[in-house]
Amino acid sequence: MSQVRAAMRPALVALALSAVHQAIAANPGVGGPPAKQADFERFFYASHPTGLDLSAREARELAAKEGGDLTVCRVKVEALSDLFDVMYNHLDLAGSGCVDALLQAAYHQVDAGVLRALFDTLYSTRGADMTKEDATSHALALAKRHVDPSAVGDLFYDLNHELGLTKTRAQQEVVRLVAAGADEELFEMSVHESQGQFLSMETRLRNASTDAVEQGLQGLARRHDRDGLLYSLGEFRQMYNETWLDEWLVAPEEKRTTSNGYHLSVGEFQRLFGDGWADAWRASPEAIQRRIAADGQVYA
Repeated sequence: MSQVRAAMRPALVALALSAVHQAIAANPGVGGPPAKQADFERFFYASHPTGLDLSAREARELAAKEGGDLTVCRVKVEALSDLFDVMYNHLDLAGSGCVDALLQAAYHQVDAGVLRALFDTLYSTRGADMTKEDATSHALALAKRHVDPSAVGDLFYDLNHELGLTKTRAQQEVVRLVAAGADEELFEMSVHESQGQFLSMETRLRNASTDAVEQGLQGLARRHDRDGLLYSLGEFRQMYNETWLDEWLVAPEEKRTTSNGYHLSVGEFQRLFGDGWADAWRASPEAIQRRIAADGQVYA
């Protein structure tokens, strides 16, 4: 099957648009009134801590360049301000790096509270105990995936204390598992069940990772492979064997459209709809994913 799939791959790169960006493009009424370009320019020009403290020319040029897209995405100045507060005062980002990170987070509809919670858990000695630089980069990346911050600390504990990985290795694996959508309880259960079975640490890690990702979210998670089609994790494992997790991590998640026009992943459905999330997911239509072809054009 993997040979057939390899032959099918077109020269297309999956374009993972943010959930709200896609929804707004199809339904301009979602998300409340947009900010105007002048509002963004004022925020970019305002002094710290209320703005980015750019020069008048820089603020004007940045607003002209990004204002249209920010407006389409219904990004509000208040959301930018909250994100900037976390990035500047907690992640210690500054200068052009902060501006770039801020805009990327805004386009992905990152919640400032989630970003801070991820950073705190990754950086804290009671969490993953990463360096500030590593905690910052991973928090930004995971926040754009809209993961659950509460999973980070528990999974790190399982990896480091229950399974016995070194701190450095546990830090690497926890980021991969959280990004892959692993279920912490299933991971912990698998680790406990493998005790006393005379299996190597690597085998126990591989088995627990597979169980936690494949059986989590009731097995409903699917992602787009390089041919643009949707496949379950079991199908990814069949196609890619030992490298299935690497391929799963770079594949855009399936999104489905809620009744109010938002395109959400299966994990976001679980957190939004509570006990009835699986039925809501099954009943919701698949969201349109777009791809960029070799000619630079975007196709559905």
